[in-house]
Amino acid sequence: MARFAVVLDTCVLFPIVLCDSLLRIAEEGLYRPLWSHTIIDELRRTLGATWPNNARVLDERIDDMVNAFEDAMVEGLDSVAIRRELPDPNDWHVVAAAIVGHADAIVTRNLKDFPNRIMKDFNLEVIHPDDFLVSQLDLRPRSVVSALDAQQRQLQRPPATMEELLTWLERAGVPKFARAAAKELRISLPRYEEPT
Repeated sequence: MARFAVVLDTCVLFPIVLCDSLLRIAEEGLYRPLWSHTIIDELRRTLGATWPNNARVLDERIDDMVNAFEDAMVEGLDSVAIRRELPDPNDWHVVAAAIVGHADAIVTRNLKDFPNRIMKDFNLEVIHPDDFLVSQLDLRPRSVVSALDAQQRQLQRPPATMEELLTWLERAGVPKFARAAAKELRISLPRYEEPT
């Protein structure tokens, strides 16, 4: 049976804590991540602009990510001749990656940039990472908890408790998932106020 395949837009591959959670859950076999060279190049630029003094470390991290998911890279985006008007024309490469990669969905924070009226023509669902992760937790709670546990154990700089990891995820834009995971783990998180 084919796994649910999703294109991970650049905006969900940063911050690193969110990217790490998404990819660890993919390692558990819950879904197949997809991306393109353009998405990876955007990620390199974003991380490089955020941490300009850590270019080598960031490049190694991205290379490790790409190598860990050898079947995630979607090639041949130029073969997609269909062009539709998107709110941000620069996002067409994400849709092309989804079409060429036979994705079921695009996971992005920028839902407004991928209107349903256009995406339905390509049989693509557009999902916010918070909703996507909650769905993964609902489908296979043990696998998601296992992925989070592995992520928490590997945190070294600084080391973190599970409560801290979930708080970081909450602040990284996936508060519903962080709260649902905390409930699954029977952990109490401090009250969080979303930034306005």
